[in-house]
Amino acid sequence: MPTGVVRGCRFAATFLTHVHNDRLYTMWRLLLVTGLRRGELAGMKWEDFDSATGTVRVVRQRVVEGDDSVVREKRPKSPNSVRTIMIDKVRAEILGWMRPAGGSA
Repeated sequence: MPTGVVRGCRFAATFLTHVHNDRLYTMWRLLLVTGLRRGELAGMKWEDFDSATGTVRVVRQRVVEGDDSVVREKRPKSPNSVRTIMIDKVRAEILGWMRPAGGSA
């Protein structure tokens, strides 16, 4: 394994240990293990999560734009950015528990 990858893995493990009790732990883990951009994660809605298949669908992003720094919802950066991502079983279970009654946010 290349040195940079090893350092990256060690950093990720250290970071996840540090934020283990953070209320956003699941979000931090999703960012690290899926490669999602922060705007993609911020744009996710419960309807994008499928607990039966353990997947999340990337179909929008939230970005801060303009001189007035307004948060806008947009399509991802490119057509290839629209995708479905498999997530680990533990994260899928946690997201399933976190989903509000009725399944929408």
